[in-house]
Amino acid sequence: MNYIDDINKAIIKSQAAKNINLTDELRKYRAEYIRTTGRIQNLILTYDNKKTNNMGPLFKSIEKEMLVLSNKLTKSAQALIGKSVRRSLVDTKASISMFKGALKSGASIGMKAEVFDKVWRRALGKMIKGTRGVSLSTNIWDLHQISYKEIRRMIAKGYVDGLYPGEIMNNIRGFLYLPEADMRTNKWKKFYKEFPPGRGRYKSAYKNMDRLIRTEVTTAYRTATAEYASKKSWVKGIQWHRSAGHGECVSGECDAYQENDEYGLGAGVYPPSAVPISHPNCQCYITIVAREEALVVDNIK
Repeated sequence: MNYIDDINKAIIKSQAAKNINLTDELRKYRAEYIRTTGRIQNLILTYDNKKTNNMGPLFKSIEKEMLVLSNKLTKSAQALIGKSVRRSLVDTKASISMFKGALKSGASIGMKAEVFDKVWRRALGKMIKGTRGVSLSTNIWDLHQISYKEIRRMIAKGYVDGLYPGEIMNNIRGFLYLPEADMRTNKWKKFYKEFPPGRGRYKSAYKNMDRLIRTEVTTAYRTATAEYASKKSWVKGIQWHRSAGHGECVSGECDAYQENDEYGLGAGVYPPSAVPISHPNCQCYITIVAREEALVVDNIK
């Protein structure tokens, strides 16, 4: 059935556009990390000039900077998720435009404005609350708390080891966002041996935030599509597809999701309420699957 290929092509195209827009948005996040890094570096320089051994005020000021960053990025992320949910609903409808006039019993692919708004709010609410039981704001806060603790440890150890303030400041920059540096050099190998990023984490706070936002936006797209499907009686289910650019899935879960047929709807097809939640940075996508008996095949455009 050619229309299935057309649906896939439409969603793949919208996913590519989503990723381009997301990359542009995340450049703003990186700029925030750079600004915060500069302020923390100035705090370290001010502390060193005072020639005091009391690090309490310094750490308190740094914690405040991390809190400001966390609050700013949380608001930005929530707005971005809201836009993503709305964009997904529009893209989902556009991907199945060939069904217009081909659905039996007067069914339609469209939604009244009030229904669209309710679906959007419901999907957005799920994303803000958190799909894994942890809210978006808590996820961002946790990342920054981890970063703050690492910064404290880095500064304290730097002074104990007799490092110059400039060296400590460069280490902070390397930790908060990756500079244009070759990470294979002995300097950075030694740095990350002393300050390991931890399992499942990148070597900079910014890259961890980048991964979190990319994951949440992708999940928002899937959540919105599932919410749309749940309001359409002619929908058979949601089909999981591995992205061509996904690469190898080490855990194997993406392959399993694509092949699974536990609901008897076909390989990789799930009820709208049971769409899987995948690993971070997953690039898989989902499409609407219509009930064949609900279609007038000859009317499909």
